[in-house]
Amino acid sequence: MFKTIKYSGIITKTKALRAKLMSDDDYKHILSLGSVTEVISYLRDHPGYKHIFEYADENISHRGQLELVLNYSLYQDYLKLYRFSDSSQRTLLKLFSKKIEVNLLKAALRSIYSGEKLPKYTSMLDFVNRHSKVNFEVLYASKSPRDFIAALNNTAYYPTMSKIDLSSPDAMFKLESTLDITYFTTIWKVKDKLVKGSSLELMTTIVGSEIDLLNIIWIFRCKKYFRVDKARLYGFIIPYNYRLKKSDLEALIETSSIKEFVEVLSKTSYNSGKHLFDANNPEKSFYSFLSRCYKDCLKDSPISMAPVMDFLYCKEVELDILTTLIECIRYSVPVTDTIKYLDRYSKSLMIK
Repeated sequence: MFKTIKYSGIITKTKALRAKLMSDDDYKHILSLGSVTEVISYLRDHPGYKHIFEYADENISHRGQLELVLNYSLYQDYLKLYRFSDSSQRTLLKLFSKKIEVNLLKAALRSIYSGEKLPKYTSMLDFVNRHSKVNFEVLYASKSPRDFIAALNNTAYYPTMSKIDLSSPDAMFKLESTLDITYFTTIWKVKDKLVKGSSLELMTTIVGSEIDLLNIIWIFRCKKYFRVDKARLYGFIIPYNYRLKKSDLEALIETSSIKEFVEVLSKTSYNSGKHLFDANNPEKSFYSFLSRCYKDCLKDSPISMAPVMDFLYCKEVELDILTTLIECIRYSVPVTDTIKYLDRYSKSLMIK
């Protein structure tokens, strides 16, 4: 009874926010639109996003600007949940806020690399700055990757990012992966000290699974697309593991071909039973396994922080889908090809 009372408020709020997620009909409608302007107009009227566009420039159009605005919607939902949480629940949510911070940094970085003008510093970022050491006002004034890194001085991201060779062809990939590595390393180090009981078990399962899956995907990408040598690969991975043994991780790095990579992976829990790795669509394997991880946690512990974490994950995926849809519309990608891009999120069936 006490547990039910403890979580009733935040779970009820989560259900209310979940009701505002995009529906299949929403995605179908967006897919039928002919321009980014029409998409933005549709989102301005959608219950899950209309409140956020008051912080956006009227003529917002660039991917980077729109991506950042969409990420603000995630942060605002996070803040609503934070206000409904008690002290122990807030501890877990504070850890998650670092992930939102990384999402905002990645969106800003991609905007810089694409040559797009970053949106002006908005009042929404005042909320972000309360829980962040990043000076977003300075960061949003960045005109180059070098400026971006300089703006992160005195943060946990700076020491590693400042050493990256910005002239290398995979510099952007290195910068983004470094943001992730810093986030996951920080969370994995402090979670046992800050979170207790069922929340610790939940955090360990979710974060541990994502660490394993990201390491698998990064090793795969480095081998297939960037031809990164084995010695350098060790510098790309998150230095922790959960279900993926350290020996398995090293074996994956030491493989000499994609075929051998899949063979080694088949001996782990990440390519067996109902979880099969698709070398032709590795991102789909990532989302499929991680989604199942969240759903299993929700099924095992419905009266806990699991519903909250599952909602925040669903919101992140929704933002990824919207960003993909918007880019496909921007560049007039045929609907059939757009559906293929969305297949990684296991969402292709809903819009056929």
